[in-house]
Amino acid sequence: MLIPRGNGVYTFVHRTFQEYLAASHLTAKEVDPEQLVELVRAEPDRWREVTLLAAARLSEGAGFRLLLDTLCEKEPAGSPVPVGDVWSAHVAGLALGETSEAQKLFATTGRIARPRRESADGCYTT
Repeated sequence: MLIPRGNGVYTFVHRTFQEYLAASHLTAKEVDPEQLVELVRAEPDRWREVTLLAAARLSEGAGFRLLLDTLCEKEPAGSPVPVGDVWSAHVAGLALGETSEAQKLFATTGRIARPRRESADGCYTT
């Protein structure tokens, strides 16, 4: 699983092992989802699969919904929408689509997402 690359330096045979172990670590410890979301917004190519694997591991509990809510907590602020916000919403959609949560949400509410309402101060609430 590990390949020596130099004096005391090892790498994984395939990046997938590293991504799986990172997701396992992030879900085994009660890591704040905001930390993972910040990583996927900053470097989506590096953290997308880790986030999807973490979401899959959390899909049977409240942690899954918390992760999705954190990925989608920002409303678009003008145009253009920051790339990190687009990626985090995209990853949330992928995570939802890869689990049975989408069907459960649709069956109970008739919609996938919770409706958002604009409050008096211009903020959106769910």
